[in-house]
Amino acid sequence: MQFPESWLRSIVNPDITSNDLAEKLTMNGLEVESISHSAKTFSNKVISVKILDLIDLSENHDDFYIYKVDCGSSYGICYAICHVSSVRSGMVVPMFYIDSDSPIFNRYKPLSLDIKFNGIISSSEEVGVFDNVDGLLTLDKNFVPGVDLNNILNIDNIFTIKLTPNRADCLSILGLAREVSAITNASINIPKYKSISESIDDFLPVNISSDGLCGHYSGRVIRNVDSNVDTPAWIRARLENSGQKSVSVLVDISNYLMLEFGIPSHIYDLDSINGGLNIRWSKNGESINLIDGKNIILDEKIGVVSDNDGPICLAGIMGNKNTSIRRDTKNIFLESAFWFPNAISGKSRSYKINSESAYRFERGIDYSRVLDFLHTLTGLIVEICGGVVGPVSSIIKEIPSRDPVEMRLSRCRIVLGININCEEICIIFTKLGFDFKECNDVFTVNPPSYRFDISIEEDLIEEVARMYGYENIPTSPPLASVKMLPAPEGKLDRHYFSHLMVDRGYQEVINYSFVDSEWERVYCNNLDPIKILNPISSHLSVMRSSLIAGIVNNIIHNANRQLTRARVFEIGRVFFRDDSVSDSHENIKGIRQSVFLAGAVWGSVFEEQWGLKKRLVDFYDVKSDVESLFGNIYLDIEFKKSFHNALHPGRSASLVLKDSSVIGWIGEINPQITFDAGLVTPPIVFEIDLKYLMKRKLPCFKQYSRQPVVTRDLSIWLDYAIEFRSIKDEIDKLIETNDDISIIKDFIVFDIWNDVKDPAKKQKSITMRFYMQDVSTLDEARISLCMSLILNKLIQVFNVSQRA
Repeated sequence: MQFPESWLRSIVNPDITSNDLAEKLTMNGLEVESISHSAKTFSNKVISVKILDLIDLSENHDDFYIYKVDCGSSYGICYAICHVSSVRSGMVVPMFYIDSDSPIFNRYKPLSLDIKFNGIISSSEEVGVFDNVDGLLTLDKNFVPGVDLNNILNIDNIFTIKLTPNRADCLSILGLAREVSAITNASINIPKYKSISESIDDFLPVNISSDGLCGHYSGRVIRNVDSNVDTPAWIRARLENSGQKSVSVLVDISNYLMLEFGIPSHIYDLDSINGGLNIRWSKNGESINLIDGKNIILDEKIGVVSDNDGPICLAGIMGNKNTSIRRDTKNIFLESAFWFPNAISGKSRSYKINSESAYRFERGIDYSRVLDFLHTLTGLIVEICGGVVGPVSSIIKEIPSRDPVEMRLSRCRIVLGININCEEICIIFTKLGFDFKECNDVFTVNPPSYRFDISIEEDLIEEVARMYGYENIPTSPPLASVKMLPAPEGKLDRHYFSHLMVDRGYQEVINYSFVDSEWERVYCNNLDPIKILNPISSHLSVMRSSLIAGIVNNIIHNANRQLTRARVFEIGRVFFRDDSVSDSHENIKGIRQSVFLAGAVWGSVFEEQWGLKKRLVDFYDVKSDVESLFGNIYLDIEFKKSFHNALHPGRSASLVLKDSSVIGWIGEINPQITFDAGLVTPPIVFEIDLKYLMKRKLPCFKQYSRQPVVTRDLSIWLDYAIEFRSIKDEIDKLIETNDDISIIKDFIVFDIWNDVKDPAKKQKSITMRFYMQDVSTLDEARISLCMSLILNKLIQVFNVSQRA
């Protein structure tokens, strides 16, 4: 909000400087952004001079003129240069006074007359004294020559205040005056205007037919006004210094009183109104041609003032152009009303209308002064424009109920951290003009009609803090005992895995949690995703149930920009329907929110270089990265061939725990998705439920044998369809249940072979190496027994045969 300091001081004038006033307002929550001047100030001599005569010299240039001027008793008669030909004898104009020896006059020296110049009249480009370099600033003829221009222009300080949205009461000079009075203890003089009695019986019927729109409506007819008179200079000056342009006398009066009292009003051309007024919600499809020239189509969610022909005003926002006042308007109807903030809030923005009235109504105005304001508006209009006044039409539909607010002294002390007493709070509330009672250290306050920001105990505590002075509240850092909480060694956090993925050459990405519903269908076969009621975009309308679509889209984005290699990962939430989930501070009923870790690799394994041949990434490269994530619980994980909508049917697997729980997926992207994305090679992706990665087995002490390890190899023929995982599971079970082969500590597959010369033979050969160790020396008989038991078991279960 912008306003001239003199306007504020006409209502409340504390004995402090402008800077001190700005400091006090800022420290009380009304931040003063800047203090500027209403006109340009000059550090050099700029004085008023009276034009005596034009010096007619044949040597004069066409682009400037020489004048003889009276500079007053201090400077005497001088000669000045001016670029404007419209200067006449007797005019009083400002002159930039410069010493006659200044080099600035070298270019103006006439050739045939020895004249010493002392100044430049009006706006000169060489010195940049005035803003308008082409015009001439003329002063009143009564000004005495030789007076400093800073005194002539009557320069005022312009305050610019940054108000918080809750302080609507300070969107007026009167509201700011209340604050200044409370802060400085200066007396306040509320502006008073002439009271006008009704002298005619003209009456415009008004009806409020809709609820929740208008609480109090008042209006009256004034006839025979002169709308063509000039706006008084004092009103025009205050408006312009407040950032408002002068329009016409009636509009200027309405805007002036709005700035002074914080209550907007509207003035109609009475002769343009057909019938009475009806205040209602608009009808869908109605149109209105606004004062600013916009023709808008209305819906049923905005309030209007209508006559028999339709809407003539958007309630509390802007009027119709057809009923607006003009220079020839003779009869007018004044409107002063209280519109409910909820009925106005957001409406002007939805129609892209800039309205000072809506800005105030949607924050709340002083509903108790609606009728008084109508009388004030009437008085100022009649005083300036004349006219005869009709009776007041006043309808009170519903006045806002303001419940008393209680504040406990003990609570105030705890929140502010100061030992304030009852007497100090009483003084503060009295300064603020609050109606309050105190009983047993509990203050009960009836909020003023102009303070919509006071509704709970904390609002009153804030008022106490403001008036007590934020600078007087000591800075006391909170004290708390520092207690080191033990971090569970068996559980890791998500940051550990972020660092681990970065160490393996991946880059982290962050995608939206809401995605296209088509992604859910294609990637997850999810035909009933969780929909968003208010999506930020039509193609981001559902919550994701997988991270794969997002990171594949990252790969596609980079591939389309000529990147040939990408490794990305994301840790984020996914969302599933789950009736077992109940409402809590972390969850929404019926929705399970799990944290997943997903990664995608595409292109070559290594950056292009001379030392290694270029090779495209494959399933097993990514499988190695996934295995590194599990640490010492890797042996509890099994990779099983499974189907996933987003993955290649023959080159993908699910990650399964020993208890058969599926905790993730890994594989190539489905060929159809790869083709649709325009990728030459498919990305390899994986996705894991992070909670299973966070678990770790704690290390425990185990004494190892001092005896050497013995190795034995076993080669077998088996059917192509049999996976090594099945072989491994059977051997593991046998080792656990049979003490005779407990000496086997580990075994691996180090060779797989099939006879390419005999394609009809549907068998493959695998060779396993067994590592055996015991606390005592192993003999050949025990070793042979172990190998025999393993072979017999495999023959029994899988019908294998030993390869010679």
